[in-house]
This record gives sequence, structure tokens and C-alpha cells, in this order.
Amino acid sequence: MVLKYSEEAIEKIISSKEFLNCFEENYSNDRKKFLIDFLNNIETNKKYYKMGIQRNKRFRRNENDDTLTIKNINSLLNKITFDNYDKICSEIQPLIKKHTLSYILENIIEKSLLHHIYIELYVQFINKIKVSFNINDILNKELNKKYKSLINEKIEGDTYEDLCKKNNNLDKLSGLTILISYLEKDNSIICNSEKIINELLNDIDYDNLEYVYKMLTCLLNIFKINKDIIKLYSGKLNEIKNNKINSKIKFKIMDIFDI
Repeated sequence: MVLKYSEEAIEKIISSKEFLNCFEENYSNDRKKFLIDFLNNIETNKKYYKMGIQRNKRFRRNENDDTLTIKNINSLLNKITFDNYDKICSEIQPLIKKHTLSYILENIIEKSLLHHIYIELYVQFINKIKVSFNINDILNKELNKKYKSLINEKIEGDTYEDLCKKNNNLDKLSGLTILISYLEKDNSIICNSEKIINELLNDIDYDNLEYVYKMLTCLLNIFKINKDIIKLYSGKLNEIKNNKINSKIKFKIMDIFDI
């Protein structure tokens, strides 16, 4: 037998006094961290907007209100431009519900990976959502999850298909770093830029120069938005520049210093 609960029902259960007391009594700090990490890393159902009840094969599926709302929001986000931003936002905001925030934020992050030109608009929209909802935990969870998936994706080989995958991964990682930097600048998130910079600079693999170049491209995106922190890493960047690297990487470091 499989029990199914709505997000509202689950939230009511885990915020109840009985659950919290049981949690405190039975879980050590390590077990709490494990459970919280597990819950935070449950994947969002990316086909949630397609869900419905199929009552009869001869008839169309009945779609619930959430399904229709999410489809509508997704459609509106796909249309957003600098010219229609205010109009699109005014149409989306009344549609947002607390239990759909994870899907909406994940959707915005995915769009940022592909459409870099509109990232500033996505950030403005995220900040509009923050006025009505407390999204810091959800936002940081989704950003960290996406960052880990991109930075840990190892693509081996030098075929045309492999090169396309590497370039696609680089484009997405660049988009994510731009998004994170703007969010940090607008005080939507805290300390993510320096965390990313330190992780990247502490994991340099000189046997994989393509990775070094990808890493520097991401740093360039961060430094363009947060110029003041370049000086904190000038020593490490010069160390990379003076290593046995190719001219493409040296030029990328020079681009950083020229910001």
C-alpha cells in the first residue's frame, strides 16, 4: 500500500509539535544532518505540470488547478523579455503558490543556464517573489544542487559529441555563476561567490587544461559583477598564469585582470 500526501499535508505534519519532539528525541546531530541532506536533495518532478488523472482512455486527462497554473507560469516565463517584463510579472505573481515555489525557482534557474541575456530579469523577478514568500532556503538548495551537478559532471573523450557536451556544460556553468553573482549582489543569497571561487581554485587539475579554462570562465563571470574581490585572488591567478599552461588560459587570466 502506497500513501500519498500533498505538500501542504506534509508541511503540516513536519511542523507539528509531535513530529518536532520526536525528531529531537530520536535523532543525533549526524542523523539530523543526514535526514536534512536527504530531504533537500529529493529531485523535483520536472513533469509535475503534466500530472493529472486519466479516468478513461477514450477521454482527455483531467488536469488539476496546480497543473494548469504551473503550465501557465512556465509559458509566461518563456515569453519574458526586457520590453514585456513588467506585464509578464504582473500576470505571474497572482498565480504563485507556496507549494509550487520549488518548481518555479528550479525552472527560473534552468532558464538562466540557457538564456544568459535575461538573467538580470530573472533576478529581478526572484526578488519580487521574495517580497511575498520566504524563499532563501529553497533558493540556496536549488542553486547548490545545480552547481554540484554541473561542476561534478566529468566528460571524457575528444569526439565531436564529447566536445559539444563540454561546451554545453561550460555554457550552463557560466550562466549559473552569473545568476549566483547577481543574486549575491542584490542580497538574495549570502557568501556563494567566494565559496565557488575557493572550491574552483582549490581543485585545479593541470592535466586537464580544458577544465582549467572552464573554471577561469566561471571566475570571469563572477569578477565582472563583483570586481572588488579580484584582488583577494590575484596571487592564485598569477600562480596559474606562471604554470605550464597554454596561451588561451593565459589570455583568460589577463581578461580577468583587465576588468
